[in-house]
Amino acid sequence: MPSELSKSIRQCMECSGLPSSASASVQPFRKPCAEFDIYITWKPSSVRVLFIAEAPPGNSEGYFYDHKPHANYRETLRKALFELLELKGDDTSARLFEFKKRGYFLVDAIKCRCKKTNGQPLASVTRTCAGKWLAQELEEVGSPSRICVFGLAARLALSQVKGFEELSRYSVTKDCGKVVEVERGEVLIWPFLGWRNEGYYLPKIPVFRQFCHVN
Repeated sequence: MPSELSKSIRQCMECSGLPSSASASVQPFRKPCAEFDIYITWKPSSVRVLFIAEAPPGNSEGYFYDHKPHANYRETLRKALFELLELKGDDTSARLFEFKKRGYFLVDAIKCRCKKTNGQPLASVTRTCAGKWLAQELEEVGSPSRICVFGLAARLALSQVKGFEELSRYSVTKDCGKVVEVERGEVLIWPFLGWRNEGYYLPKIPVFRQFCHVN
């Protein structure tokens, strides 16, 4: 049986009420988190660290929790994250299970596959999706006290949730590696993983690993 949250997200058409340029960027409203029902399949019994990424790929069928290869899916975030976390395993499937075993969970700020402008989802889409779903997701995963945001959209999304408004003051590049203590726990500020941002985060890897309890 699918989770109630997955069923609700699958039916969501909230962005259809946005201006046509924004609404068209997320059509046909395909949501991998619901398709894979990650809240049943991949959520650890106790989430030690929640990672918030930006959005599932808009130009590929690939997805973080799908171990199968897909055309145009470069696995940029997944490969870099697995390396930072020093996950063991012979293949992607094994490393995904190790990811879950260690108490890690990853969600996207935007649930739908969407087109990006200058590398970013439209801010109106990010705010709309976060306002509708992110607080419910945090509750679903047990309101984890440690959260790491990857990128501008993830930081923007979390700042829409009550108790995390302070995050709007921070830059994911200039403040990379900063642990912000908010009303509901600690948030690690981090840019999107990939070669373009390595100059910001490579010197801060010890901070990341300490935050994520990497031994």
